[in-house]
Amino acid sequence: MTDYNLVQAELIDWLTQNEEKVLDGTFPKFHAILADPPYALPGGFMNKKWDHFSSPQAYQAWVTEWASLLLKFVYPGAVGMFFGGTRTVRRLTSGLEDAGWEVFDTCLYLYGTGFPKSHDISKAIDRESGAEREVVGRKYQGSGNGSVGKTYGDYTAG
Repeated sequence: MTDYNLVQAELIDWLTQNEEKVLDGTFPKFHAILADPPYALPGGFMNKKWDHFSSPQAYQAWVTEWASLLLKFVYPGAVGMFFGGTRTVRRLTSGLEDAGWEVFDTCLYLYGTGFPKSHDISKAIDRESGAEREVVGRKYQGSGNGSVGKTYGDYTAG
């Protein structure tokens, strides 16, 4: 049976404290790393101090610092999966490369939220040319509280 140990600590402090142990072989090396470091969002994630950096360059320098130390804790050829925010992942990637990690592939998790920003060009052309569209139905747009605020719009063909 394998024992697992979960450590909650400041990463750079923990790596620095254990650096000599891993170099002399009394601390095990790792074959893989899975990490979700702070994303350095403007203002910090929910204004949390741990995600606040003075500049994007400071974030990249911080990544380079811990990633350099982390290289000593992995076997040659070890793989890492590091999660980053969509706006700051380039700083994470550059910091990893600056530290000596080889970035050879990227996985993206893309998502869309909010109101679609599409534009029905056929309706715009008709509107511009003054063409009338055939009404094929009516739609209710209400406030949900009975008859107050009920309005109706038209469904048009096309």
